[in-house]
Amino acid sequence: MATTPNPFNTLEHQRLRTGALCESLKQRFAELHARDYPDDGAAKALWLLADLLTLLQKRVQLIADEKTLIMAGEVVIELGETLEYFDNAGTDQTPRGLVVLLQSLYARLGWPSNLLAWPQSVYNFTIRPFVENLAVLFQYLGPDAEIDAVLKAYTGPRDLVSFPRIERDNVRMYAIFGHEIGHRIAGEFLKQEQADATFSGEEAAIRAKVIAAMGGSPSIIDAQKLIEKVFSLRKRALEELISDIVGVYLFGPSALYAGHEWYAPDSVDT
Repeated sequence: MATTPNPFNTLEHQRLRTGALCESLKQRFAELHARDYPDDGAAKALWLLADLLTLLQKRVQLIADEKTLIMAGEVVIELGETLEYFDNAGTDQTPRGLVVLLQSLYARLGWPSNLLAWPQSVYNFTIRPFVENLAVLFQYLGPDAEIDAVLKAYTGPRDLVSFPRIERDNVRMYAIFGHEIGHRIAGEFLKQEQADATFSGEEAAIRAKVIAAMGGSPSIIDAQKLIEKVFSLRKRALEELISDIVGVYLFGPSALYAGHEWYAPDSVDT
């Protein structure tokens, strides 16, 4: 029997869907410009996202592969998650004084004080890269010099700083930000350490000690698993210890008291 061709053009459907998602998200970003933010950083970030969406809309019209169009739609959906940041970064949720505090901490460490602070429902303090995450997201669509140029020219917030909304008015807990900022310093230290020739020799010595502790002749798989665990624990320990040191440097004893309240809320943890 002859088959009837499917009249539904899935390629064009994905093109229209992705284009509509781009337009809808651009509209949401435009609406957010009317909010009152602690500084002009949010506006710069919103313009960046809108510019990226405009470029993506142009690409969508040229994409001839359905899977790539679907991937482009997923990128737009991922960008849509940034709405949470801007919804909560307004002065009705994020005190101006907190932003000034964070910017002063960045300045004290010699960093550009470009950040976007916002409260989250999750009980956690975090500092995450903004521009770097955007670059990784767009890499899934392949190399694009025009998008790279837009990201390079951007001068707005480069970090997303979040804090638990429930603790918004508890200024004593703001000392935790010293620890979070320390994670960035710890990451830079670990990268430099990896590039140091001395570390390679120390790494080899540690591997030998692990193998010796396992009896001297473990299987390659068992040895590799334990070695990876040892280095993972070492990395995690250094990240936390360096972060604590930075916190104390920035806030003094307040960092210790806030850390105790944050990390050891009950007698079992203590």
